[in-house]
Amino acid sequence: MKALLATLAIPLAFAGAEGLAQVPEKKPMPSQTYVKKGNLKLNPAGEKGSRLSIYEVLKSGEYMVGPDRQSVAVLHTDGNFCFYRGDPNKAVERLWCSGVTGGEGAYHATVGADANFCVHRGPPTDRKGNLWCTNSSSTYGRRVDVYLEVESGRVAVISPEIPGGGMGNPGMPKTWNWTAP
Repeated sequence: MKALLATLAIPLAFAGAEGLAQVPEKKPMPSQTYVKKGNLKLNPAGEKGSRLSIYEVLKSGEYMVGPDRQSVAVLHTDGNFCFYRGDPNKAVERLWCSGVTGGEGAYHATVGADANFCVHRGPPTDRKGNLWCTNSSSTYGRRVDVYLEVESGRVAVISPEIPGGGMGNPGMPKTWNWTAP
């Protein structure tokens, strides 16, 4: 009886395998932005406008709001830099975060002349190293006009357009050195 069952099990196993081979392979889902809806608890005194110019400082708990008041970038008190869609006084939707935290404490963020946006450990007067950086750089080297801007739907490090200076010089185009999401 055992031998009979064994001989029947082999063809059944292969038949099952053939059936499985005909099922379309499941492809991994494209990566999706993690979205969390909720209310941000922001101190109105921490609002810093929509643009952070070179070497200006954004401290932990401070935030930037886009001109349409529907985009918010926040440097949280754990060092995580996040971007949200929605009115900062109402419910918002988290679109993107750096995902890097260093525990509760003092942090500050700046844009350097090389267009690299970094979150630093410690207060601006006592920098204790970088927590996170965009690792972006201006295609035109060091610039004094680079800035971080919150726009409708994104936060970006931008090198603005510089018109040509004549004599065939084409100038420099506006460049998005880094953007999220």
